[in-house]
Amino acid sequence: YHSSVVMPDGSVILMGGFDGSYKKDVWRFDPVGSSEQSPSHEYTVAGTYSVALQVFNDDGYNSTRTIDYVTVEAPVAPTAAFSADLTSGPTPLTVQFTDGSTDIPTGWAWFFGDETYDQAWTEMNASSGWSKRLGHTAVTIQDGSIVLMGGYDGDYKDDTWRSTDGGATWTLATASAGWSTRYAHASVTQSDGSIVLMGGLDGFAIVNDTWRSNDYGATWTRQTEHAAWPARYGHSSVVLPDGSIVLMGGWNDMGAVTLFNDVWRSEDAGATWTQQTGNAGWAARTYHTSVVMPDGSIVLMGGYDGGFKNDVWRSTDGGVTWTQQTGNAGWGARAIHGSVAMPDGSILLMGGQNAGGYLNDMWRSTDYGAAWTRVNENSGWTARRSHTAIAMPD
Repeated sequence: YHSSVVMPDGSVILMGGFDGSYKKDVWRFDPVGSSEQSPSHEYTVAGTYSVALQVFNDDGYNSTRTIDYVTVEAPVAPTAAFSADLTSGPTPLTVQFTDGSTDIPTGWAWFFGDETYDQAWTEMNASSGWSKRLGHTAVTIQDGSIVLMGGYDGDYKDDTWRSTDGGATWTLATASAGWSTRYAHASVTQSDGSIVLMGGLDGFAIVNDTWRSNDYGATWTRQTEHAAWPARYGHSSVVLPDGSIVLMGGWNDMGAVTLFNDVWRSEDAGATWTQQTGNAGWAARTYHTSVVMPDGSIVLMGGYDGGFKNDVWRSTDGGVTWTQQTGNAGWGARAIHGSVAMPDGSILLMGGQNAGGYLNDMWRSTDYGAAWTRVNENSGWTARRSHTAIAMPD
């Protein structure tokens, strides 16, 4: 039995009532977005919004409302484009490049084609907060944050960690991700920022489940308990430009050792899988690496098949067919190394293990893995294997 009214300024007034005794209190609720004459407003969530205005003075008030007046689109990645004032001439040649990118880029990373990649490495953090480990995976999200998942530190892990400053500091996203503790799994990030994690060794079994996170690894949803590909670890996975995931090779050493050279593809974030080939041409192996090039081709490098490998293979059709780029890369046979594809179309390969021990050299290829140049023999960080490497948006 209370009453309420809307005031000319848009606030709501509630008065009196009965709650077992009679009330004489008055309360105000003010949902107004702004009381300025001509305000600006920042919409932070995509959607379509109706806008209303009520105006008033001592003589009264009046309101108007326009349905679906403002449409806020979801943010999109910028589209890169550039031009140059000239593209040929005698040395020394000074070229003025002009950015023509669309969709409001906020950062730029130019590669002019004469980079030597001989810069020194900088240690970002000597003790990152997560326990010392190997066999983990890491991905870069579109906003530039890094998410690190699982691995082995004497125990198998199922924690996930996130860094938003290039690895300098880390925050625990979850201490127990939902997927079983594991090592030597694979993970990728998709264009919507979600992460898909696949397979691995959980200490008690080799698994072929897939999981997805939409919140930087804090919570996870199981996509499938048993993917079509046989359970394995030491495999590699990449995301193609169309968003599909390609999974390659690996092994299962529970009982009889089985090495794989099959290739599988998922177009629904790991829920279902189609075999691209049962025999890719490259020898069945584990602990190799693979990258997606700017043209959408896949390059697979090295690995272990009872011996260390240094061959390089390329597929231009999503992993269905493969062409050998070289049977003997300059970096020498190795496995459990790191590799990344750079925006300039080159590949960097770092560290790993060979028959002689652990490595900390870095090599670069500018022709899809056919030829390689050693960038440095000693990168500064200690020789190691079972690490991860990622390329950042900058």
